[in-house]
Amino acid sequence: MPRKLWLRAAFIAAFLAAVTYLFVESTALDPAQQVRTLQAINALNRADAELDRNLFLTRSGMRLHYDSLNRAVAELYRQLEALSFGSDTTARTFPDEMIRQFEVIRANVAHKEELVEQFKSSNALLRNSWAYFTVRSHEVSRRNATSPGSEEFTATIGQLPSVMLRVLRSPHGEAKDNANALLDHLEKMAVPKHLTLAVNSMLLHGRLILNLSPGLDSTLKNLLALPTTTLINLLRNSYIKHQHRIEERAKRHRVLLYVVSVLLLAYLIYLFYRLQASARDLFRVNEGLVEQIAERRRAEGEAHELQTELAHVHRLSTMGEMATGLAHELNQPLAAITSYAQGCVQRMRLRKTKPDEMIDIMNKISLEAKRAASIIHRLRSLARKRAPRQVRINVNAAIREIAGLLEAEAHRHHVRIALDLSNPLPKVMADTIEIQQIVLNLMRNGMEAMEEDVSAPRDLTIRTERKENNFIKVAVQDSGHGIPPEILERIFDPFYTTKLSGLGLGLSICRSIVEGHGGRLWATSDADTRTTFFFTLPIAEEDPHDNV
Repeated sequence: MPRKLWLRAAFIAAFLAAVTYLFVESTALDPAQQVRTLQAINALNRADAELDRNLFLTRSGMRLHYDSLNRAVAELYRQLEALSFGSDTTARTFPDEMIRQFEVIRANVAHKEELVEQFKSSNALLRNSWAYFTVRSHEVSRRNATSPGSEEFTATIGQLPSVMLRVLRSPHGEAKDNANALLDHLEKMAVPKHLTLAVNSMLLHGRLILNLSPGLDSTLKNLLALPTTTLINLLRNSYIKHQHRIEERAKRHRVLLYVVSVLLLAYLIYLFYRLQASARDLFRVNEGLVEQIAERRRAEGEAHELQTELAHVHRLSTMGEMATGLAHELNQPLAAITSYAQGCVQRMRLRKTKPDEMIDIMNKISLEAKRAASIIHRLRSLARKRAPRQVRINVNAAIREIAGLLEAEAHRHHVRIALDLSNPLPKVMADTIEIQQIVLNLMRNGMEAMEEDVSAPRDLTIRTERKENNFIKVAVQDSGHGIPPEILERIFDPFYTTKLSGLGLGLSICRSIVEGHGGRLWATSDADTRTTFFFTLPIAEEDPHDNV
């Protein structure tokens, strides 16, 4: 490829890349996607606030089950999946800062889930201990009422539930100290025997309440201290800033794309005027070419007409050269007709006519007349001047007709004609007269080549066969003395001849005819023995009904 063409191709590729880049960069974020993203961020914030609210309600005892906590945690994860800033598709859209913020929020939610599970476990133990403590406290109070212990025991049992309830709500400071003191005092006190088991259970669960309450509040404090809300707000702010940056960048690139479009339009207008100028120049050149083509076609037509005329003249010349043989060939049936006619006249004069004998003689006269008519018909066909007309023909039939026409001349030259014709042979698209002219010329050349050798047998063989490449091949072989290589190379040249008479146009005309039919004509020769001329013709079509 020329260097200039390479440069143009590189410029076009670079221009397309630039326009594509500007188009992509001028595209803003999808408005629907923006709304969905902001809604998901707000929903994530609401889910986090709902989780904190449910934690407070659960800690205060207003929520006796954990369904609300589980729903709040599940909602957090659902909104995280709705955002998915860290997925493969969004990682190419959002800046690294937002992706890092999102991953921090995801890790924060995972940590919050762990703390919620700890809170649920500790709160369950605490509520279970408080339930046992209240049941045992009521049992001791009831049984102590029926069989009272000391006044001190009764007073302690009466104070302990309210003190433990204050510890349950605020497990620090004075409430915790008072509860520890009451539990220690109850443990040292003399307990009625029938209340020992219940009091020990109260002491056990009271201690558990004192131990679990601070840890539960610490877990709740850690949960509330997690900066989830702050992180979500930072993510929202980052996303809004990202939106603004994308919009500003899209505006700038849309302006650039507009400028490029204007420049491209100007360039197209320039190309349009250039194209108009080139079209005018091309039209002027084209007029000259049209005239040249028309002149060339006229010349080709004239050349074709001259070639047809030359072929006709050559046929007439050949027939003139064959005049003696043709006269002898025609004289035989005419002489036979004369003899039969004279015999009929003689019999009629002598009144020796018999109907059967006369009919037989008349049939013989008719047969000889048809023979003479056939010879004249073949001569007229060869001599007729007409434009070539290609039709589906039987090459074997055309060869047999020419062989019959040359029979007298072959007999005069002591030549034996042998026909080795392939049967069946497909038909070809050709002009019968032109094909017969080729065969006639090649056969007469073969006869003339064998004239000098008087002692050797004179055999002229014509073969036909079908080739594998959808062609038929015709071979005309003589038993003459061969053609030297230096002459064989030039025998198809116009006006080249080795004869004393003749113009040297026969083989040249034959080659032109064969090539006009889409075939090929060539010759081979064995030194001092024989020469074979071959020509091929394309088969009209593969149809078994056309075979001979």
